[in-house]
Amino acid sequence: MGFFSKLKERLGKTQNKLVHEIKRIVSRSARLTADSAEELEVALLSADFGMSMTTQIIAATKKAYETKGKGDFDFIQVAADEVEKALQKGDHTLLDQGDDLTVVSMVGVNGTGKTTTCAKLAHQLKAKGLSVGMAACDTFRAAAIDQLKVWSERLNVPLTAGDYGADPAAVAHDAVSSA
Repeated sequence: MGFFSKLKERLGKTQNKLVHEIKRIVSRSARLTADSAEELEVALLSADFGMSMTTQIIAATKKAYETKGKGDFDFIQVAADEVEKALQKGDHTLLDQGDDLTVVSMVGVNGTGKTTTCAKLAHQLKAKGLSVGMAACDTFRAAAIDQLKVWSERLNVPLTAGDYGADPAAVAHDAVSSA
């Protein structure tokens, strides 16, 4: 199974889980209560929507519920509309920094998808014509360096890596210096 097939499959699982949780919450009651709004907020945050987007979706949900009532209210459609609006007007200035170097640091607990996300981000940025490099600073987790090497080779993106157990800060410094 290829990279994009796996990505599509995993995103589908996340979407199905979120939709199932939302349906469970909104089907329990004919009213949008403070408790159900909080449960919806937790479900969105658990799906990595982020606080700003979650707050925006919950506010739109409350407004739509008050305007349309339970009968014509579709939380999933309201959420999808809000996400689409946010993506259309999105702030794309993060990487519009001229010729300056931009460093993106991936931080998180083990098993949360940092390595895969790094590869996805590198792929997107490279597709936009930007010069991309990656650094394997997770020098203590078994196979972390090897995983990032595989991605850098697949994407034809240069990788800065040290030996297993090396100082992560030294690897990061080397990567920035070589950029």
